[in-house]
Amino acid sequence: MLAAALLVVATFSPAAASVSDPRVDDGLRSLQDLAYGRRLLEPGLSLEGSQAIGWNKLLAQHPQFLRGRNILQDAEDEELLSAAASGDEEEVARLIDDGADVDGTDDNGNTPLILAASNGHVDVIRALLDAGADIDKQGEGSITAIGAAAAAGQVSSVTTLAEAGADLELQDDLELTPLVHAIRTAGGNIAIVEALLDAGAEVDGRVLDQFTPLMAAAINGFDRIVALLLERGAVISLTNVSGQRALHLACRGGSTKVVQVLLDAGADIEAETTGMQTPFLVGALFGHPQILRLLLSEGANPNATARGRTALHLGAIFPSNIAVLEIGLDEGIDIDAKSDFEDTAVNEAAFWGNKRNVEFLLEQGADPALNAVPVCGCKDLEPDPNTLGCPVGNCDDQEDIDALRALFSDAGGEETIHDAAASGDVEAVKQLIEDGADVNEPGPNGDTALHVAATRGLEEIAMVLLEAGADPDTLREDGHSPLHLVAVFGHSDVGELLIEAGADLELRSTEGVVALHLAAFHGRLNVMQILLDAGADVDSQTFQSGATSLILAAAQNELAVVRALIDGGADVTITDDNGNTALHIAAEALGTEAIMQILLDEGIDVNQQNTIGVTPIGWAAFWGNVDGIKFLLSQGADPTLDSGNAQFDETCGCTRFIGVELARQCTPGSCQTQDDVDEIDELMGRTESPTGAASGTPPTTPSPPASPADPSPSPDSPTSPSPPPASPGAPSGPPAATIGNFETVDCQKLPTVLERLECVAATGNRRLR
Repeated sequence: MLAAALLVVATFSPAAASVSDPRVDDGLRSLQDLAYGRRLLEPGLSLEGSQAIGWNKLLAQHPQFLRGRNILQDAEDEELLSAAASGDEEEVARLIDDGADVDGTDDNGNTPLILAASNGHVDVIRALLDAGADIDKQGEGSITAIGAAAAAGQVSSVTTLAEAGADLELQDDLELTPLVHAIRTAGGNIAIVEALLDAGAEVDGRVLDQFTPLMAAAINGFDRIVALLLERGAVISLTNVSGQRALHLACRGGSTKVVQVLLDAGADIEAETTGMQTPFLVGALFGHPQILRLLLSEGANPNATARGRTALHLGAIFPSNIAVLEIGLDEGIDIDAKSDFEDTAVNEAAFWGNKRNVEFLLEQGADPALNAVPVCGCKDLEPDPNTLGCPVGNCDDQEDIDALRALFSDAGGEETIHDAAASGDVEAVKQLIEDGADVNEPGPNGDTALHVAATRGLEEIAMVLLEAGADPDTLREDGHSPLHLVAVFGHSDVGELLIEAGADLELRSTEGVVALHLAAFHGRLNVMQILLDAGADVDSQTFQSGATSLILAAAQNELAVVRALIDGGADVTITDDNGNTALHIAAEALGTEAIMQILLDEGIDVNQQNTIGVTPIGWAAFWGNVDGIKFLLSQGADPTLDSGNAQFDETCGCTRFIGVELARQCTPGSCQTQDDVDEIDELMGRTESPTGAASGTPPTTPSPPASPADPSPSPDSPTSPSPPPASPGAPSGPPAATIGNFETVDCQKLPTVLERLECVAATGNRRLR
C-alpha cells in the first residue's frame, strides 16, 4: 500500500486532482513539490522497508516536503486498526483482502492484533494471525498482544495467543511479563494466570527488580494465586534486589491470608532482607497490626532488630500507628531502645512528623530527648524515587512543626544547639550562639551542629555556624567530617560553603575515604562536580581496598557519575589492591552493561586478569551476573581464561559466603536455584564444576574476594549515619552437618552449589547453632 501511495505522488498532477479520491489525504496534498515523488522513483529506488511510523525511509530524510506524521499511512490501514479494536470481523476480513497492513500501527505504536487482543476479540485475532500478523510485535510501551490481553483481563485472548505460540516471557518497557501483568495489572486474574502457566510460562520468571510472580501476588494480597503458584513449583525462598522474599512482601501488603498460605508452605518467618528486616519488622513498618498478631502466633521474634531499629522504631514511622506500637510495648520492647544511629522510637516519630505517635510514646514514658534528630526532618530529604517523603498531611506548615516541637519542650526536653540545628530553627541557633553556646561542642556521636546542618542540607544554619567559628574539618566518632556528610546526602549548597570556608578536600575518614569517594559511591553528581571543580584528586584511592572513585561508582552502577569522572580525567587503568579494574567491579553487579561499554571504549582489556587471575567475565560468573556474562561475551570476553583457582572459578561461588557475617553475598536475585547455575555454566562453556567444587570433599572455604565495600556512613538515618562495615572475612566454622541430624548447620561448608542452595532453602539463609 505504501508503494501505491508513492505512485500517487509520482504521477499526480494538480489538474487531475480529485478531492474525493480516498488516496489523496491532506498529507499528500501538502507536498510542496508533487513531482518530488517522481524524481525519487525514477532512479529505481526501493519502496520497501518502511519505518515503524509508516514513512518510506528516503522520504523520512526529507521532512520539509511532509506535513503530519501519518502522511503515507493508507486509509485501509487506519480502518483496519479501528475495525480490529471494535471487533468488526467482517470489516477486518474485507480490509485484509484489500491489502491493508496487518502489522500497521496507530499513533501509539499498537498493531491491529494488540488492539483486538486487549479488547477480547478472539475471531479477529485468529483472522489477523491467519493473514500473517506478527504475534510478538511490540506496541505501546513495548507490550505484546498477549501482554496487552493479560493486562486487560482478556482470558480468551490470552488462551488463543498462547495456543498460537506467543512468546510468554517477552518483557515490555516496564520489564513485566504477561504472567505478572495478569497478577498486577489485571487485578489478580487467576484464570489468566492458570492459562499462562498451563501454556508454559515460567513460574519463577524474573521481572523488574528481580520480582517473581509469587512476590507480585504476595504483595497484592492474592492468596489463591499464591497457592496456585506454590502448587506449580514456585520457589518460596527467592529474593528480589532488596533481599525481600514473598513473605516480606505479603507482610508489606497486609493480607493475613497470603501470610498464612506462605507460612503453611514453609516460608522462613525470620528471614532477613538486605536491610536486615524480618517479616515482623516489615509488618510494623507498614502499619499492619493484624500481621504482627499472626506472626506472633506462629512464633515470630518480636525483639528482632534491623541496624538496631526495633519494631517500635519502624512502627513509629507509619502515621497514627498506635495499634502496632501497643503490640510492641506489650511484647516488652524497650521504649527507649536506641538504634545503631542513636535514635529512639519517639525520635523516628518526630522525624517523620507523626504527631499522634509522638504523643502516644511520650504518654507511655518515652524519654523526650531529641538526640539531635530533626523534628519534621522528612521535609529535608533529597528527592529520590527510593526515599519516602513526609507522610501526607504531616509537617505541612510551620505551625505543624512548632506543635511537634512543643510536645518535646513540654515534656522537659532541653534544646541544645544540636537540637536547634536539627530542627532547622536558625533563629534559635543564633540565640544560642549569642548566649555562649560552643558551636564546636560535640554531641552524642561526636558530631557538631555543623555535622547536623551538613547532613540535613541547612544552608543558612551552616553559614551562621561557620561565621561563628565552626570547624569544617571536625571528625565525628565514626571519622566523618561535615564535607563527608555533604557528599553522602548530596547537599551541594552546604558543600560550597564548606569549601569556601577551607574544608580539606582530601581529608580522610578513619576508614581512609575522602569526600569524592563518598559522592561517587552514593551517586551525588552535584557534590562530585563541586569537589572536582575545587581541585579534588579524581584518582585518589581508598586506604581499605585501593578503590578509586571510578571503581566505587562502577560498583554502584552510577552511570552518570562514571561518565563525569572520565570526563574529569579519571584514569580507567588504575586497579584496586587486588588488581581489579573498574570493569571487574562493574561485572559483579546487575544492570551495568552501559558502564561496562564505556569502560571498554576507554581501553580497558575485556580479558584483563586480577592478582588471582580472574577476568571480568569470571567475576560475573562467580557473583551470578547472567546479563553481565552475555554482554561480555558479545564484547569478546574469553570464558576459558580461568584463574586456576577452583574456588574462584566456580559458577555462583558466592554461595560459599551465605550466612557469613559481614561477608558480601551473591548479586541479589541470582544464584538461587540450580537453573540459575546451569544457565551460567552453559554460557561459560563449563560442562562440569571446577575441581574441588564437584568433589565429595569440600575445599577450603576462601575468604570473600575483596570488593569495594560501602566506604561511607549509611544514608538510612538522616541524622546519624552508621560507621562503615569491617572488612569482610570468612570466619572459621564447623564442618557442614546434615540438616536435621546435627545441632549445627553451616551452609557455606557444603561442597557444591546445589547442596548449598538446598541448605539455604531449608535453613532460611542463616547459619544455625
